[in-house]
Amino acid sequence: MLKKIIHFLGILIFTCSIYSCNNHSDNKRNEESETIPPIGFRTTDYELYTTSVKRNETLPALLKRLGMPSDSMGVLVSKLDTLFNPRRMKIGQKVEAYYSGDSLTHRLEYAVYSHSKTKVTVFKCADSLYLWNYIKPVEHQQRKADVVINNSLWADLTAQGAPAQLVIELADIYAWTVNFFGLQKGDRFQTIYTQSVCEGEVIGVDHVDFCKYSRGDDQVCAIRFDIPGKGDKYFNPQGENLRKAFLKAPLKFTRVSSKFTMRRKHPITGQVRPHTGVDYA
Repeated sequence: MLKKIIHFLGILIFTCSIYSCNNHSDNKRNEESETIPPIGFRTTDYELYTTSVKRNETLPALLKRLGMPSDSMGVLVSKLDTLFNPRRMKIGQKVEAYYSGDSLTHRLEYAVYSHSKTKVTVFKCADSLYLWNYIKPVEHQQRKADVVINNSLWADLTAQGAPAQLVIELADIYAWTVNFFGLQKGDRFQTIYTQSVCEGEVIGVDHVDFCKYSRGDDQVCAIRFDIPGKGDKYFNPQGENLRKAFLKAPLKFTRVSSKFTMRRKHPITGQVRPHTGVDYA
């Protein structure tokens, strides 16, 4: 009986030790994978140098300027395939270079080319040479803004921290109901909108969910409906589409050439007469 108990305990200890080793290995692998950021390398391990693409600069010329050896450069360029089209490089696009070592052993490890605020191509410039594309995570946040016009809608909204694109979205929504060139001091805009944020920076407005324009006792509300196949449409609380046959102001223009006034001097005759309209150029 004692032998059976000892045998059972031995098997139990052996099984537990195997499980513990496997669990430790899994945890170690998980810890190692968690320490590598999604971009593919730890940026804090290297010295960062930020630059941009110069006029008529090719990819080999850029990599050479960053300090990559010519023999390694040829190998890396041969691996571009469909991951990166060097002909689409644009002047002024942001490039980040990451270096290892000190001033004597300075070596280019990675070069990161930014296509946009969300997409980059990472070039591994040392040891095993290869490249990959990385899409940065984008967060969608719902925000609200409530502004009373004091200077202009653009200035007052952006002063509250709202993105400038929100002004364009509001102008598009109210193009059939509100003349944005006739806004007055004291007019009020209240809105709920969804914005896109990448690495803490607002990169755009996804859509406006609700907005209300008020002048005194008059109000114009706009409620968003996502209609399949037709996109976003805006309706008032009575269910009427805000889009009408005629615009309150043109969507595309250069300037207001002549405002509404009761004393307008004619540019040709010089006579002073009422001008009961708004001219756009």
